[in-house]
Amino acid sequence: MRSYILFAFIFVVCANYGDGKFFRNDYKYSEEAGGWLKLHKIPATWSEARLMCKYEGAVLASPLNENLKEAIFNIMKEFETTRIYTGIHSFSNGIFTSIEGVPMEEIPVIIGDYGSPDVFTCSLFSGEYFTLSHCHELLNYICYKKDDNAMNINACGPNMYGYKYNERTGSCYKMHTTGRTWRRGYQTCAAEQGYPVIINSLTEAQVIKELFAAYPENTILANFTHVASIGALDWGERGSWWTVHGDTLEEAGYAEWEGGKPDSSTQYCVGVNRSGKLNDIWCDRHTFAVICEKAPLNYQDQPIASTNQ
Repeated sequence: MRSYILFAFIFVVCANYGDGKFFRNDYKYSEEAGGWLKLHKIPATWSEARLMCKYEGAVLASPLNENLKEAIFNIMKEFETTRIYTGIHSFSNGIFTSIEGVPMEEIPVIIGDYGSPDVFTCSLFSGEYFTLSHCHELLNYICYKKDDNAMNINACGPNMYGYKYNERTGSCYKMHTTGRTWRRGYQTCAAEQGYPVIINSLTEAQVIKELFAAYPENTILANFTHVASIGALDWGERGSWWTVHGDTLEEAGYAEWEGGKPDSSTQYCVGVNRSGKLNDIWCDRHTFAVICEKAPLNYQDQPIASTNQ
């Protein structure tokens, strides 16, 4: 039965996406670019733009060749965007290269008002030429995922590396072991089309406890290794706790705190201890692992088996 369900899942993916040209449903495939592109309409700094593209499994786009340059320019025209960040950046002494390591001089775009490379370290693209800018300017940007014919499909969707489907809850989970603040953890999960896990039952708490146990403390690179960020915080209402979907913990179905918790007047976000019990944590001051949750690709149709089991 499990094999049949998995076959049906893969069939649905192939039927929906034809020749397999699928990365994410918020990206659009471009033949001329040889990959998928997405314009982020909410402006960001260069660092935030780079991170968002990375979290989405892509890179901050640069017009590395004529075809990619044309595809990027067409998106800019479609959304009436006159300047965007590129992945070209100076890490040292005015030497500008793309995230892929291509020197700026080898990219087929005219270099316009160069400015001072000692002051300006990020590159902008107007559709015709490059200029340099402070990296903290808020601008639109485009993320790019090259089509390398290595699409990974599992029960959680294409290219969802690290996510595993759990039959007891009907959700997919991923533990990020690199430490992040609670807010950065939320951004990471959102970029992967999920959210920091919301625990809805004792069963789900047990699933999270087992997931956490699979990662000993010496495998987690964070300020605190006994607690992971989850999708709840106080929303500015001190003394009450809500999930990121707007429910109280009680309405969500799980409000089991570790003994003596919450106990701080400065910790306004929520984590889960290795015991499966809740803990109040800092939102910005320290780093934690984060557990992301997302629905499987065809969750509206039927439960599906994981290819990772």
